[in-house]
Amino acid sequence: MTDFVEVARERLLALLRSLPGRARAWWRNRLRPRLQGLPTEVWQHLTAHRMRTLAGALLFVAAALAGIRTVPPIYGRYALAHAAGIAARQSRLKGEAQVVLELRHRAFELGLTEAAMEPEVFHLEAVLNDEGPCCRVTYDFVHVVHVLGRFRWPMRIQGDVTRLQVDPMPSPLDKEEP
Repeated sequence: MTDFVEVARERLLALLRSLPGRARAWWRNRLRPRLQGLPTEVWQHLTAHRMRTLAGALLFVAAALAGIRTVPPIYGRYALAHAAGIAARQSRLKGEAQVVLELRHRAFELGLTEAAMEPEVFHLEAVLNDEGPCCRVTYDFVHVVHVLGRFRWPMRIQGDVTRLQVDPMPSPLDKEEP
């Protein structure tokens, strides 16, 4: 039994001693020629499919520009809804005409010029619910997004915001004293 263990031990040591030489031969004969040809193959692939690569790059750039052009109206939609909520709360204090004027001005600041130019975009309606007097602001218009000067994409922006109105503070000068 000890002869078998000694023979196995000697063979294992011989195998371990020969590994660096085998690894060197594997690198020299198999891996290095393949890696040396890789940059050449990549260059050939890119030049052979130059038009497809160029078309893909142009499509990517056009999509990125279209995305950049659509971000402000999307932000404007949420900012206009927030402004409509504030205007609905203050409608009792300021009056309907002033609230509509402020909403049109905010729409113009956000770049939604269609809402600022058309007179019948914003509608205010007084509503009464369980909490008290409320104001409902509705708006509906189409904003045209221009992409690359050639393409036009109509984006419909609509909203319906209902908020509880703020009561005006009574003036201490209006009191009648006996």
